[in-house]
Amino acid sequence: MTSSKASFFELDNDVTSMVKFGDGSRVAIQGCNTIIVRCWNGKHHALTDVYYIPQLCSSIISIGQLDKRSSEVLIKEGFLRIRDREQRLLAKVKRSLNRLYLLDLKVEQLVCLAARHSEEPWMWHARFGHLSFDALSRLEKMV
Repeated sequence: MTSSKASFFELDNDVTSMVKFGDGSRVAIQGCNTIIVRCWNGKHHALTDVYYIPQLCSSIISIGQLDKRSSEVLIKEGFLRIRDREQRLLAKVKRSLNRLYLLDLKVEQLVCLAARHSEEPWMWHARFGHLSFDALSRLEKMV
């Protein structure tokens, strides 16, 4: 669950419901989708079915949801370790002084690497197999 709408590449606003917390309070789910996070080793991992809840003060990962997704959660000797179903270590977090495990996930934005150029020099650059502009200029003088 997160309150950061910017974490989502696309948000399914049709997913709505309520979440009830341990203290009896309820908050509204205002969407759901996948977010991409960078793990401790620099690799990317998709977290699916993440709820968008604007009222949250902090993002929360549900141990129950991790279990439902066949992830392994091990808490031992002051560390929480999360492994995916292929047993790859996704996170290792040290217990804080107030007995919480604060997971610092870096949310990544999807990037499209496609480009489109309407300028003629770029068109010829692409047509000639990405020939340098200097070489294209010399070719133009020869033709």
